[in-house]
Amino acid sequence: MRPKPSPRPGCPRESQACRGELGRPGYRSDSVIDLHCHVLPGLDDGPATMPEALAMASAAVASGTTTLVATPHIDWRWRVCPAEIATHAATFVGMLGREGIELDLRTGGEIAISRLPDLTSEELDTLRLGSGPYLLIECPLSLTSGHFDLLLQGRTAVQHHRRIHARRLRAAGAPLHDRPFTRGAGA
Repeated sequence: MRPKPSPRPGCPRESQACRGELGRPGYRSDSVIDLHCHVLPGLDDGPATMPEALAMASAAVASGTTTLVATPHIDWRWRVCPAEIATHAATFVGMLGREGIELDLRTGGEIAISRLPDLTSEELDTLRLGSGPYLLIECPLSLTSGHFDLLLQGRTAVQHHRRIHARRLRAAGAPLHDRPFTRGAGA
């Protein structure tokens, strides 16, 4: 039998503020951080319009999300320019404020490996998740896409959907290696 989770520091065990929907002490449903969301309108396969984007943000807040990282596709299909993301995010943040939607919006990008060679160091810096040290890399459908550590120019990558695609490749009979696709600096 698993031990009960301890409450957060400064939060009494039986306090309603420390209980989430499941009623477990120490569980807080009001502190979710979404690190990957296509929420900026009109950029990619996310919402097409501002009202759709605001509805999406409102639903995220209602389900407990306090911080959301907008990560539009950076690939050759959608052709999002990294420099445009900040402008779209600023417009969206303004609309969130006008609508009274309390959401801490950060930016990043979901970078296709095929786009990595064409991004400058400055562009990669603007695509880091929430201005932190990590890049979100969209996993290729094939393991033959090559080794991309050098393309990251010393940055750390978080690979998106690796487990899902690994299952697909395993089902297709492709050989998988135990070595991870991504490495942090100094690894």
